[in-house]
Amino acid sequence: MNSVLKQLDGLTERQALLLVTGLALVLRLINVVLMSARPDLTFLEDAKIYWATASNIADLGGFYRTIIDGTLIPETERMPLYPYMILGIRAVFGDVPTAVLLSQAVLDTATCAIMFKMGVTYSRRAGVFAGLAAALCPGMIIFSGLLLTETVFLFFLTLAVYLGLKHLRTFHFRDALFAGLCFGLALATRSVLYPLLFCIPVCFVLIAAFQSKWREGVLGGLAFLVAGSLCIAPLLVRNATVYDSYSLTAQTGQHMLYWVAPVVIAKAEGTPRERAIADLRAIYEQNYSERTVDGIEQKFEISANKTELAFAEMSKTGVGTIVQAWLEGAIVNLSAPSIMVDPRVRELVSGSFYDQAGGTKEKILSFLGHQKNLLYFALVAASALTLLLVNLLGAYGLITLFKRDAVTAGLLTALILYFLLVTGPVMSPKYRLPVDPLLLLLFAVGLDRILSVTRFFRPAGDPN
Repeated sequence: MNSVLKQLDGLTERQALLLVTGLALVLRLINVVLMSARPDLTFLEDAKIYWATASNIADLGGFYRTIIDGTLIPETERMPLYPYMILGIRAVFGDVPTAVLLSQAVLDTATCAIMFKMGVTYSRRAGVFAGLAAALCPGMIIFSGLLLTETVFLFFLTLAVYLGLKHLRTFHFRDALFAGLCFGLALATRSVLYPLLFCIPVCFVLIAAFQSKWREGVLGGLAFLVAGSLCIAPLLVRNATVYDSYSLTAQTGQHMLYWVAPVVIAKAEGTPRERAIADLRAIYEQNYSERTVDGIEQKFEISANKTELAFAEMSKTGVGTIVQAWLEGAIVNLSAPSIMVDPRVRELVSGSFYDQAGGTKEKILSFLGHQKNLLYFALVAASALTLLLVNLLGAYGLITLFKRDAVTAGLLTALILYFLLVTGPVMSPKYRLPVDPLLLLLFAVGLDRILSVTRFFRPAGDPN
């Protein structure tokens, strides 16, 4: 191992970056080739919607979605950037899904390069470790081969974090401006970031003020806010004028009522999630009516009603149950290996996790007890042990980073907690993906620190 570390230490920064990007690109291209051999896995989950929405944009010149009966309706449940990206790729390469996947492979490789640059801020080794960890990250590889928003979202979010942290070190206006632009593009991909658009500029101002740089903080915060807002301005204008709403999507209610609330209620009652969903659907249909105004279904009003009902029904379970459900969701999402969401691995699975009765522990044991495929067990076990090691080193890296750069450590912690909070009790490894770059950065810092204090693995010239 020491000889490998010496070889890595002997690389120039450019050589190390080429190693990271080369490995990342090769792995992602291999995955695309393997996925292309399984066209039945190309259009899973929301992939069909994104592909059809891109076609509707081309044919109708607007952001529309086709529903079950073939009717076209304004798209109010998803953000527009990804369908427009698909449209642009199709305009160049034709209606070839593999072209989109290849583009995502390149984009995800760029994310690995950003991870390398983030790590280099702390040490050359940390940069190499962060870049290689990202290159080998199963979740990033898997989602780069799927027609879903995750890869595009992760690229812009990671770049925004890198530029935002750089701004807080230098307070250069340009860094804040481009951080806001990248953040806005991430927001135009997935709406989950919307509250942070207003929170991050405040952080810029407060951190700058603490260092007696009020002017730089205010200018940086405004630049971030304006640049980010411009990316979603057309959608906000449409929603405000047509639906009288300043929300970005009308998906919150659906998610809260049929994903979040059922998990909490099922936990309280010890029943399968499907039963809780059926009960909530019946209550909603009994107490609310979905209305239209001038022929336009009031999607945002419907979303608000569903959100209200979800909170009302969850409140009946008690604060303790809700908090426990959120904590269990966070623990599972941080510890469940990403390989479990690979569609090829999911073919090995028998039954559904959420169909099991009982609490989280009982669901996990029951779900695993139904699995008969030894390959599935081997893949999950190996991945889970690796992830446990990464998380332990990441925790140590966070402690190390707090001692060295408390501002960065605090912001990374806040971002991780934010995503765990908005994800809530809904459990899936895919919900960890937005924070994977942050966790891998902390892992790299922790691993670098451990090796640096070990005499045998200490870099040449390191006095510590």
